[in-house]
Amino acid sequence: MKINLGNGAVFLWNPGILQSAIDKAFKEVVQGLNNEFKEVIKDKNAFENFPGQDIIDTGELLKNQKLNITKPGEANYEWGTDYALYVHEGYTLRNGKRQMGRPWTQVAIRRYRPGLKFALAVAKNLVKNN
Repeated sequence: MKINLGNGAVFLWNPGILQSAIDKAFKEVVQGLNNEFKEVIKDKNAFENFPGQDIIDTGELLKNQKLNITKPGEANYEWGTDYALYVHEGYTLRNGKRQMGRPWTQVAIRRYRPGLKFALAVAKNLVKNN
């Protein structure tokens, strides 16, 4: 793309550079968030209602965490255990007592700030390409 800025100045822009910067930033951020999910799961102080206690029991939650980038701009995170939903959302015991959830995805998103990380990564990638 060529834009005449007047006084003989011309701005040349290749839209492919922007798309490349966005694609690279997306991959960086979703992988970083994937790592942050794992850190929160292992963190003994991530949940104030469970001080000094992480959410690892057998390690299956961590082992079964999967990131799948399905297409540009789309990623899925999965925890392939029978109990992941109960740990995340909480549950009620047979005696009626409520076990609070530990929503590690929300904690990780608050800590990692993927929107900000994405904007900074796109900017960094654009600077590298120009």
